[in-house]
Amino acid sequence: CTCRFYRLDLLREVSSHFAENVFYEEPKFVYPLFLYVHKYVRLHRGFYLYYYHTDSTMTSKLGVHLLDHPRVQLELLNDLMQREEEFTKYVNEIEFHFIQSFYWETIAFSVINRGFLPLDFYKEMQRTCRTFFPNSMNNPFVKSMKPYFPVVQSIYTEVDSQADLDILAKQLGILWKNTFNS
Repeated sequence: CTCRFYRLDLLREVSSHFAENVFYEEPKFVYPLFLYVHKYVRLHRGFYLYYYHTDSTMTSKLGVHLLDHPRVQLELLNDLMQREEEFTKYVNEIEFHFIQSFYWETIAFSVINRGFLPLDFYKEMQRTCRTFFPNSMNNPFVKSMKPYFPVVQSIYTEVDSQADLDILAKQLGILWKNTFNS
């Protein structure tokens, strides 16, 4: 959101807003806009410079606030589901995004940002994915992208201990890095 420009009439039409009192607040603002925008322009030249420093929230506190990430994604899903026409039209895209962001990204962030993902919270994430999207393996976007198979399979695989979850998280974190940082 900080590196984009938005038309005011679009913001008014969509009634989009940030999640409150959490880190990772941007998706709730940005993603609903994609359902309504008719055109976007990508500029290849930046308009500002910014720097990270070791004490910034972007570098030092993300792991501590890891569980804010899936909470915002769940708020986003609930918001999108209330937009019935758009939700129905884009259900496959929304499902794909939800699995990627709510589930896989949270797991990857637990590894990358050195956050702790508790076993009970992880199991609740699995239940949430299975409840909202019980047939994820049949999603056309999941089917077309090979790295997503082990991710979606893990939604249906029981994890019995924190140690097993830590191993799975590391594997899915490595898969995340290999998929998105290549």
